[in-house]
Amino acid sequence: SLQLVKSGGLLTFIIPSAFGRNGITYTETKERIFELGKIVDWHRFPPVFDGTDVPNDIIIIRKR
Repeated sequence: SLQLVKSGGLLTFIIPSAFGRNGITYTETKERIFELGKIVDWHRFPPVFDGTDVPNDIIIIRKR
């Protein structure tokens, strides 16, 4: 998505909270995000989807 959006464009994702909490598990993905964009905002929510107990985050990224 970051490769497709125009420079300065915003992207919003709903992701599992584990993405932000797991140390080295998503290192390559996080490094790529930081190469292409900047995190503008990040909000953590308790489980919000029916049938799951996984907490979720909403992350907003602006492409460089």
